[in-house]
Amino acid sequence: MPVQVITPPAPIVTPADIPGSHAADDPAIAAMIAAVTEDIDGPGGWLGRSLGKQTLELSLSSERPDCSPRSFPPSMVKLPYLPVITDAVSVKYLDRDDTVQTVDPSDYKVFDDAVWFNPEFVFPAVAAAPDAIRIRYDAGYDGDGRNGPVPARAKQTIILCVQDLMRLQASNFAVRSETVEGVGATNYLDQDRVSAIVESACERLLARLWVPVL
Repeated sequence: MPVQVITPPAPIVTPADIPGSHAADDPAIAAMIAAVTEDIDGPGGWLGRSLGKQTLELSLSSERPDCSPRSFPPSMVKLPYLPVITDAVSVKYLDRDDTVQTVDPSDYKVFDDAVWFNPEFVFPAVAAAPDAIRIRYDAGYDGDGRNGPVPARAKQTIILCVQDLMRLQASNFAVRSETVEGVGATNYLDQDRVSAIVESACERLLARLWVPVL
C-alpha cells in the first residue's frame, strides 16, 4: 500500500533550538535540520511515524478487474505513519469510467488510526487501477486535540543529530590532541566515537516511538 506525501511535514525544530552562536534563521542549520528530519519522519523516514503535521495519501489497488464491491476494500483500512488527525480524512475512488468520486463521510468513521466503513455501506465498482481507492489524511502532532504536541524526545533527537553534523564541519574537530606550550593540552574525541555515542542516544530516545510499517 504505497503512501505519497502530498504536503511535507511542518518543521518541529528551528535553528533557534540548536545551541550555538548562529543566527536564529541560519540557512545552513535549517538545511541540517531538514536532512535529519527527512531521515526520521513520515513515509521517507525509518521511524514509521509522522512527527510534523503533514498530508499523506494511501493508495489501494483493485487486485483484479472483476473485483466485487463487497470484497474491496476491507471493512477497515489501517492508516500508516500515525498519529492520524481524525478530522482531516477523505476517501475517493476511481469509478469504471476512470472518474474520481468521493465517498460520503457518513459512510465511514475514523477511529484508532484507521478508516472503518459502515457495515451497510456497499462500495461502488472501481476501476482496475493501482490507485483505485485513495485515502487522503493529515498525520502528525497538531499541538492540540488528541494528538497533542510533538514528543520532547523526538525534538531532542533531531537537536542531537544536528549538533553531530555541526561537529563534523568544525575545522579543528579532527585534531586528536593539541598542546600549547605553557598553557596546556586539549584532547578531542574521535568523530567516529562521538557519532556512535550520539547514534546510540538517539536510538534510545526514539525506541518508544518506533512503529513497524507492514
